[in-house]
Amino acid sequence: MTAAQIDTWREQAGGFVQHLQAHSAPPAGEAVALDMHGLQLTASLPRGVQGDLLFARLANPKARDYLTLWLHHLLANSLAPADTLGCFRGKDGGVLELHAASLPREQAQALLADWCALWQQSLTTPLPLHGSLGMAAAEDDFVQARFPALWLGDYHRAGLSEDPWHAWFWPEPPDAQTLQAQLLPLYGPMLEHIEHNEIALEAAGD
Repeated sequence: MTAAQIDTWREQAGGFVQHLQAHSAPPAGEAVALDMHGLQLTASLPRGVQGDLLFARLANPKARDYLTLWLHHLLANSLAPADTLGCFRGKDGGVLELHAASLPREQAQALLADWCALWQQSLTTPLPLHGSLGMAAAEDDFVQARFPALWLGDYHRAGLSEDPWHAWFWPEPPDAQTLQAQLLPLYGPMLEHIEHNEIALEAAGD
């Protein structure tokens, strides 16, 4: 680590914060609850000044970031229409915005019910539905290339098969086509609905 690297990170962090402040005041958590599928769902929705949801993390978005944004978005829209925005580290020190437009209440509730059913099923049945697999499920080469790469890993990254939990329940890889069919109804709507927008930030002093 060098002084130049630290200065670069500091500049990126400053630009990221300014972008958030210009877009919205710091979000205030709104406690909500919804009875669905035999469950009581509770959450703290990060409302901005316009009433929409705002998430932010100065890092490249991972599967858990998409899921956090999406599930909160579905819960919020199951109650009332709202947009959701996620801000993450973008290219060349910029900001990557993930935007989910509001959904009709019935559609949001139906999509959220699918996730509730999955969670309930997972309490009694092991499911290899890892987030990284879900994010790749819609790709054309999922069965032939993406799934084997994610499951087996390579010299640079450990595969999912090396996780003790996966190794215990699946000493042999699960069927990729069956897995894709399980993942697409859950991750497909999310990947289709969320829009990506790269925002370039002005350098300090510009």
